[in-house]
Amino acid sequence: KHITLDIAQNIATRLAAGLALHPDALVVSGASGAPGPLAEEQRFLAGLGTAAPRYPAELLGHSMEASFPLHLALAALAIAEGAAPQALVTGFGVWRGEALAVLEPIAEPA
Repeated sequence: KHITLDIAQNIATRLAAGLALHPDALVVSGASGAPGPLAEEQRFLAGLGTAAPRYPAELLGHSMEASFPLHLALAALAIAEGAAPQALVTGFGVWRGEALAVLEPIAEPA
């Protein structure tokens, strides 16, 4: 069990390496509330120095495959409305299939 979680954290850390995350970035967590993946994600996020994560699954439920695209949409709306300069969306759901996405506003043409 711990080996699987360590692998998830290592993969996520490698995915996040080199990302220029804004300190005020919105963090949208895909955590389902399952203790192992939640603890793993929290350790990973603590190492990034970002804002406290938001957990939409608490309000919307955790529908497994649909959660990550839904969280991407919520993050995109927050950026479009000017509520966040950047967003990090995580996909540490239940077990395996970890994902990360960084969303930023589209730069206006010069």
